[in-house]
Amino acid sequence: MKSIIIIGAGIAGLSAGIYACKNGYDTTIYESHNLPGGMCTAWKRKGFTFEGCMHFIGLMGTSPEHVFYRMWEELGVLPGTRIINYDVLQIFRDTAGRTLNIYTDADRLEKELLSLSPADAREIRALCKTIKLYRFLIRTTGRNPFRFIANMAGILRAIPQLKKYGSMNLAEYAARYKDPLIRFAFTNLFIYPEFSCTNIFLFLSSFHIGSIGYPKGSSISIAKAVERTFLGLNGKIEYRKRVKRIIVEESRATGIELEDGTVKKSRHRHFCCRRAFNPF
Repeated sequence: MKSIIIIGAGIAGLSAGIYACKNGYDTTIYESHNLPGGMCTAWKRKGFTFEGCMHFIGLMGTSPEHVFYRMWEELGVLPGTRIINYDVLQIFRDTAGRTLNIYTDADRLEKELLSLSPADAREIRALCKTIKLYRFLIRTTGRNPFRFIANMAGILRAIPQLKKYGSMNLAEYAARYKDPLIRFAFTNLFIYPEFSCTNIFLFLSSFHIGSIGYPKGSSISIAKAVERTFLGLNGKIEYRKRVKRIIVEESRATGIELEDGTVKKSRHRHFCCRRAFNPF
């Protein structure tokens, strides 16, 4: 039987292992830690949960309408994981005591912004219209030809908005608003003002269709779900095994040497060293 070695039981390593198993490989992952997930993790201290991965967004693709949903389904995360969907993404307040709720629903967000700053009505309505248009860029059509055609029409309608906002960062986009609280909120919504402002539309569009939620149990629950899928396919994980070096023969990686001197070879010279991919 063909075999493959993977270094690291992070999400990328576990995912590679799942697809290797599905393609007929005898797969073993070597992980230096005693838990799966890598950076996709969380821990508890004195009744508090400390999140190590999903800080201010959540898991993208939690709704079947989103293109990422199928990936999480294949990895065994969804639909089995309980997802918590919030009505409000963030709350901003100014020194005058005014409050701005960034609602995940575009219609509620529009009403909130208009009540705060009627003078920005034109820009606010353009924002919420674009949020709804961007859903065509992120939703799946499955095998439905009619929905595919409708989606393509929606994408064509969204292209002018991509062109309009594509060259702006968050700070430049926020400057289009007259209200100082709205300007502050949009500048700091994703921490870095240098982020492309298209992030606002793409992320808020995902929230609008209910496809960015927070997994109950935090990030470690995602890692453990992917681990269960991998082990259920007869994959093997050896924890507390630190790799000292990759063995190379005739310009090909053929195995690994562990810190204790143990050598592990992959049969038929199939070998994988994972690189991190973060879909959060």
